Amino acid sequence: MMEEGLLDPQLTQTPDELRTHPVVRVLTGAWLREVFVWSVIGFCTLAAPLLVGPDTVPTLMLVLLLNGVVFIVIGYGVLVWTPAKDEPRHVKLLAVQSGLLLMTVATAVTLHPVAATCFVLSLWCSGLVVLMRLIHTPDELAPPKELAFSMLGATLAVSFVCVIQELSLADVAVNALAVVLAIVCNAFRWDWLAHHALASESAYNLKEIDIAWNHMYTWTVRHRLIERFRSQSGT
Repeated sequence: MMEEGLLDPQLTQTPDELRTHPVVRVLTGAWLREVFVWSVIGFCTLAAPLLVGPDTVPTLMLVLLLNGVVFIVIGYGVLVWTPAKDEPRHVKLLAVQSGLLLMTVATAVTLHPVAATCFVLSLWCSGLVVLMRLIHTPDELAPPKELAFSMLGATLAVSFVCVIQELSLADVAVNALAVVLAIVCNAFRWDWLAHHALASESAYNLKEIDIAWNHMYTWTVRHRLIERFRSQSGT
């Protein structure tokens, strides 16, 4: 029996792997991580109001909300101002995602559970739609506009389900704010996909899944704001 290391790698690949564009395999790995993270955030956001009432530990929830905001601001600042290839990449992203988890859980418990759920599920569903598209057609690159409309459709579908549960104007306004925030986050995803990840098949190699995931969060701010500011200021 031949050792596995002596086999030609081409012989051990499936036909789907042979047809898959390298960048699609990288993006699939990045979106798998993204969907997993938002699955955890979504589960905690849905479960927290069922386990803890708004009047049970209001001070603790307020502290968690403030800590979440601090984690997001500081963590995202470090994430944006340091190169994506710098280690430790996981720690920097984990700080931002931990802040999102604390913020959404505290918001769901103390302020508005449906709006918090609307925000989280919108990002989870829009990420899942893109992941399914990448897995379903690994041998072709989907046009960025199609992915953008898929993400927007998933966001609007989730928001519709959440809004019809509460018909007061105040609730609709809060849910609308959650939808706007979700659309802004999806706009960051689409901008990165359309103008960097899918703009060239050589944007990433197969070992740069973590870097691609980092760029999903930071590429727009780095290239639309920071680099433009540096070029205008001459620094």
